[in-house]
Amino acid sequence: MNVLYFLVPLALLLAASGVWAFVWSVKNGQFEDVETPGLRVLFEEPEPATPPTDRPSAKASSATEPSAKASSLNASSISASSDSTPEDPASA
Repeated sequence: MNVLYFLVPLALLLAASGVWAFVWSVKNGQFEDVETPGLRVLFEEPEPATPPTDRPSAKASSATEPSAKASSLNASSISASSDSTPEDPASA
């Protein structure tokens, strides 16, 4: 029973601090725009105007990019590989 003398004022203090935090956030505009922060994630951020200095140069990175390797393929090598028929394992 003596513990109630401690817990009831503690509960009232916590409730009052929660109400105060809510009133403070409403007065300071925390709930004015609740939709934009959720939608901001969906949009791509623009590229920086100047390239960062910690990146390697464009020459060094172009040799290792997969797009450079993929662009070296021509249509004849792709069509030649699609013309070959795989062997049927049932006929062997």
